[in-house]
Amino acid sequence: EGVASIAAGEASQAEGSFTVAAEYASHAEGEETYAIGYAAHTEGYGTRAKGNYAHAEGDSTQALGYASHTAGYFTVASGDYQSAIGQFNISSSAESAFIIGNGTSTSNRRNLLFASGSTVQITGSLNISGSTNAAQIDNGWVILSQVSMSLNSADDTAASASGVPLGGLYRNGNIVTGK
Repeated sequence: EGVASIAAGEASQAEGSFTVAAEYASHAEGEETYAIGYAAHTEGYGTRAKGNYAHAEGDSTQALGYASHTAGYFTVASGDYQSAIGQFNISSSAESAFIIGNGTSTSNRRNLLFASGSTVQITGSLNISGSTNAAQIDNGWVILSQVSMSLNSADDTAASASGVPLGGLYRNGNIVTGK
């Protein structure tokens, strides 16, 4: 329904202007959106959902991975189960990643936050307000106020012997320090 919209896939729906729902149960809405993956969904302007079960929303976003999601402005979710929001993020194939882009153009893509597996990378400043028992940020150092006793090892050998491979972080009172 709409202007020059095409619902080519069985049980698909295309609405708006120049939208295409190409696969089974796909749904494209808005203007110049393309739902190409199986049961994919697009909305907004110029969005593409190529991964099966993917969802792209906003302006010129691309959900390429299986069950991926992207929102915002020129964001790309390349990995399976990935979510990218914000604007002009750096694309990654990491599975299950959460990305907040803060780039300024397609030639200047940046990530404010990238989280994948057990790693969270923040590019920029982190300000914590209120109270926390876990950490205090002080001039680029993280000072832990409550340290698990499992960190109470003298060196790598002692840490490894107790099943805690720390890679050079040891407890010294309430502060964890490097070698």
